[in-house]
Amino acid sequence: MADLPAERATPAAPFEFTTVDLFGPYLVKDDIKKRASPSGEIRTFDFANYPYKRLREMQNQDRKLTKAEQQRFKEEAEMLKGLQHPNIVRFYDSWESVLRGKKCIVLVTELMTSGTLKTYLKRFKVMKPKVLRSWCRQILKGLHFLHTRTPPIIHRDLKCDNIFITGPTGSVKIGDLGLATLMRTSFAKSVIGTPEFMAPEMYEEHYDESVDVYAFGMCMLEMATSEYPYSECQNAAQIYRKVTSGIKPASFDKVNDPEIKEIIGCCIRQDKSQRLSIRDLLTHAFFGEDTGVRVELAEEDTGCQDCLALRIWVEEPKKLKGKHKDNEAIEFSYDLENDSAEEVASEMVKSGFFHESDAKVVGKSIRDRVTLIKKSRERRQQQLLQQQQGFDERRDSTLTSSTCSHLSSLGPGVAGLTGGGGGG
Repeated sequence: MADLPAERATPAAPFEFTTVDLFGPYLVKDDIKKRASPSGEIRTFDFANYPYKRLREMQNQDRKLTKAEQQRFKEEAEMLKGLQHPNIVRFYDSWESVLRGKKCIVLVTELMTSGTLKTYLKRFKVMKPKVLRSWCRQILKGLHFLHTRTPPIIHRDLKCDNIFITGPTGSVKIGDLGLATLMRTSFAKSVIGTPEFMAPEMYEEHYDESVDVYAFGMCMLEMATSEYPYSECQNAAQIYRKVTSGIKPASFDKVNDPEIKEIIGCCIRQDKSQRLSIRDLLTHAFFGEDTGVRVELAEEDTGCQDCLALRIWVEEPKKLKGKHKDNEAIEFSYDLENDSAEEVASEMVKSGFFHESDAKVVGKSIRDRVTLIKKSRERRQQQLLQQQQGFDERRDSTLTSSTCSHLSSLGPGVAGLTGGGGGG
């Protein structure tokens, strides 16, 4: 994806706000009044360019912003105006105002008319795997766009409540980016986020883009189970204790699909260095564009360290030749040292399983799955190494403490001799 230009030109605003004022529940522009909804949102119509806009008020904190904070606010608002991506809700403008006697900040964004993932889950309860895969892929594309800006943009409050569905296409867009970003400027001393979706390091306020990976994992968990993460907890304090102790939500055990469960587990690890990156997730076979071919690990332990037992499913019958039946998997072995995905795919074509025109698709599917398995093994190896190092450190500490305690019991003379010194 292309980076933003070095000198970001402010796009021509389709809606000018120079004459906008807020009076009570009304937005007044060019003598046209529109009543606000109970939630504080105000819908307006731009007769010149036709797109609907969504306005939200954000209550400012009691204290005044410093000049540095005001400048940062303006810079970040300008930056947000320049963000355009098919999976990001457009941010148009923001300004300070006084509403009902209190200072507030008005945010103007693209209006999404088909609700959020949250409302979808409440209505339909069960999300089909194909829909989950497609929407998760779009969320990842939006996050990848944000994380590859210079400097990277972190959402910090990703959840199903602010992932919006577009009516005409059924695609999804990440929203409330302006709210999350500008709240961080205005409430710099506070922890901003939703406890159920907050990575443990957010409570320490030392974090990076991986907090969005964690939140994505929780979104995927809610999409897979239709259950809010940590709904078993009674309050934020209970959630905090579980999150910081590395205890997964109870709903995690309700995920039936082993592949989805593995992906979620890799996203919500307590140690951020052990989480998958957005790039890793986008190259994951599960989130690949629907090619009609799916490769999975058939057997974890084959008795050979460099050998994999793989299984390939063909979900599009047209890709099969007469030698293979529908709804049957093709099982094959793969040597990590000597085989290549392209060679294996070519052999399958020669053996009459696939048409030659599908060799590239099959080869890519095999390569993506093998790459993922390798990375998973490397992460497990690293975890085992860290666990062993932790065990060794605890053992050495215990031995040292035990030795010192034993020497102390023998008397000060012996302790002084072993300490390498005495007075002379």
